[in-house]
Amino acid sequence: MREISIYIHIPFCLKKCKYCNFYSIEILNEKNYFDIFIDSLIKEIKIWFSKLNNLRIKSIYFGGGTPSIIHEKFYEKIFNEFNKFFDVSDVKEITIEANPETVEKLKFKELKKLGINRVSLGVQTFNDNFLYELGRVHNSKKIFEAMEILKSIYENINIDLIFGISGENLKILEDDLTKALYLEPKHISIYNLEFHKGTKLFDDLNIKKIYKWSEIKEKRGYLFIRNKLINNGFIHYEISNFSKDGFQSIHNLNYWLGGEYIGFGPSSYTFFKNTWYQNGNLHFYINSLDKNDLPFLKREILSNQKINKILFILNLRLLSGVDLNKYKDLDDKFYEKLNNLIKEGLIIKINNKIHLSIDGILVSNRIFSDLL
Repeated sequence: MREISIYIHIPFCLKKCKYCNFYSIEILNEKNYFDIFIDSLIKEIKIWFSKLNNLRIKSIYFGGGTPSIIHEKFYEKIFNEFNKFFDVSDVKEITIEANPETVEKLKFKELKKLGINRVSLGVQTFNDNFLYELGRVHNSKKIFEAMEILKSIYENINIDLIFGISGENLKILEDDLTKALYLEPKHISIYNLEFHKGTKLFDDLNIKKIYKWSEIKEKRGYLFIRNKLINNGFIHYEISNFSKDGFQSIHNLNYWLGGEYIGFGPSSYTFFKNTWYQNGNLHFYINSLDKNDLPFLKREILSNQKINKILFILNLRLLSGVDLNKYKDLDDKFYEKLNNLIKEGLIIKINNKIHLSIDGILVSNRIFSDLL
């Protein structure tokens, strides 16, 4: 039986954050689209699953945008549709992303009844000044209120944090980690702030309104985070992810281990049967499904060589590293690049297994781009 994960992109949010480069739409601009979007999503699910059989669903992940922004009645529709094709109660992990300002006790109790058993809360920082600078809607008080509600309903909660904010220092970073640990999540994802072209934060950086952390400061910050979380019982299992034992993200591990997944919703990605797909934006998505067409904007059949390269890079994100015995058919140019990275000290090789060094982790995006 084929195992896959499912990702559902809910593109709506109250306000687009200054650093966000994901496909998202402020609801003030598209408030009339909720019903139309859900109808399109149900149609997409029907079309996909009418073509599939003998599947086991490992995980479901509602990402965004802010998935928790839409009413629980819409989730009931989605789960009712899924249950026509597979038993949702058999899915081990079902995650919803949420922002603190959208957490309501009644809503999340209903979501739990439907089958959602994991929440990923977008905290980012507990510093109110930085929350404002990042364009977040919530304040630190709302984080504690949201976590109090969520902990009364869910055991498996992730907190998303960001470090490397302009004006932040190690003392402020320590305060963020201390408060995060006080809330006792089972999982913490912490990302180095990135400045993507097309975001407000990128523009602020260009006009020198804000600054980017130096590589030395980034390394100190990353080592501080790693030591603090490991010393508090967290397992560092992926570049940006830490968990208590038994609470690693099943859904994300499926990505990093090269598993197949189907993406639903606008701008989502699918990797299935050696083919990569990307859905179009909301308008393209709705228009395509109105014609009973799957909303693919791009499609690429991947060669075995390319799949192996992508798999290698995804595996390299994991702290457990990559077993070179599994990748004997990559081309000489790839191995030449790999050996150069080992000489630079960005990758460490022990016997026939390799993993990123701390310096390598800090420039991992560049390494992955070079290897691909």
